[in-house]
Amino acid sequence: MGWSMVDWISSNSCHVLFMRLLIGLYPARIPGCEESEVNKLASESSSISDEFVVNTCDFGKISELPRAILYLLSNATYACISLGATMDGFLLAALAAFMPKYMESQFGLTPGYAAILIGILIVPAGAGGSLLGGFIVKFYEFTRTQSIAMYIVCQLAILPLYLGFLLYCPNPPFAGVNSAYPHVPYNEQLSLSAGCNTNCSANCDVLSYMPVCGENGVSYFNPCYAGCKSNGTNGILRDCLCIDGPESIALEGVCPSNCNYLPFSALFFFQIFFTFLATMPGLVASLRSVEPLYRSLSLGLQTILVRGFGTVPGPIIFGLILDKSCLLWNDRDSGNCLLYDNYWSSRLIFGVLIIWRLVGAIFFIFAYFQSKKSKLADS
Repeated sequence: MGWSMVDWISSNSCHVLFMRLLIGLYPARIPGCEESEVNKLASESSSISDEFVVNTCDFGKISELPRAILYLLSNATYACISLGATMDGFLLAALAAFMPKYMESQFGLTPGYAAILIGILIVPAGAGGSLLGGFIVKFYEFTRTQSIAMYIVCQLAILPLYLGFLLYCPNPPFAGVNSAYPHVPYNEQLSLSAGCNTNCSANCDVLSYMPVCGENGVSYFNPCYAGCKSNGTNGILRDCLCIDGPESIALEGVCPSNCNYLPFSALFFFQIFFTFLATMPGLVASLRSVEPLYRSLSLGLQTILVRGFGTVPGPIIFGLILDKSCLLWNDRDSGNCLLYDNYWSSRLIFGVLIIWRLVGAIFFIFAYFQSKKSKLADS
C-alpha cells in the first residue's frame, strides 16, 4: 500500500510539472484581447471604458479572484438563488442518506429491499423532472425572472406532498423496548434482560443485534434475549422460553409490518420529481443573474456553497435530529440507532422538511424581486 501511494504521488507530480512548463509558454496577456473585447461588446454598449477591458483581459489572474468573488456575493439575485439551492442540497443529501432506513423502520422492509425501492423511486423521478424542467424552460423561452417563478411554484407544490410523512406506522412490539416480557409486572421498568433469558444456551453473542420474530408477533434483540435454547434449522429457532406460544419458536429478522408503503412511496416519488423539475430553471436563473464573464466562476462558487453548507452537513444534522426519536441504541459498534420511534421520527422529519423547504422558498422569493430590479438583461 505504501509503495503504490509513493508511485501515485511521484507520477502525478511529474504530470503537474510538465503541465506547468507547457502553460508557462503562454504569454501573460493574449495578444489582441482588448481589440476582441471591444468588438464583442460594441453592439451591446455605446461606451466601453478602458478599465473594463483591462479587467476582462486580466480576469484569469489569481489577483482578480477575490474581487470577482466579492462581486458575486454582493449580487443579491445570485446570492439568494445560491442560498436557496443550498437548502435544497441539504434536503436531498439528507433524504438520500436516511430514506432507506426510514422505510425499513416505518414499514418493516428489509434493508436491501428498502434501498432498492428508494433507488427505483429516485432515479426515474429525478431524471424525468430534470428533463421536463429543461424542456419547459427551453420551449417557453423563460426569462431569468420567469425561471425563478417556476422554481418557487415547484417549491410550494412540494409542501403538501410532505404530509405523507405524517402517515406513520405504529411500532410493532419489541421485547424489552416497548413491550414487556411474559410474566413481568406491568409497572416494572422495561429491559432487554428478563428471567426467561438468564440461562440462554443458544450459540449467540448477547451484544450482537440479530433480531428474531417470535410466533407471538413480538420481536427480540437476538436469540439469546428470546431465551432460545437451540438454533434449529432453516432459520427457525426452537425452545424459546420468552415466547408465549404452542411451539415457542422464532424466525430470523424483525416481525413484518402490515402497513402499506405504496401511498407513501407515491408521494415521495412526486416530492423528488418536483425537486428536480426546479433544477434546470434554477440553473438558468443562476447563470443569467451574473454577467457572462463571471458565469463559470459563479457555478464553481455556487457548487462550493451547496456542498459546504448543504450536501455535506445535511446528513449529519439530519441524523442528529432523527436520533432524538431513537428507542434502542447499539452500544457495541458505532453507537448507531437500531430502533426508532415511528411516531416521533415521522414528525421530526416532517418538521425539518417543512422548515428547510420554506426557508429555501423565501430565498427564491427574494431572488424573484431582486431579479425584477436587476440592471442585467432579463432574457
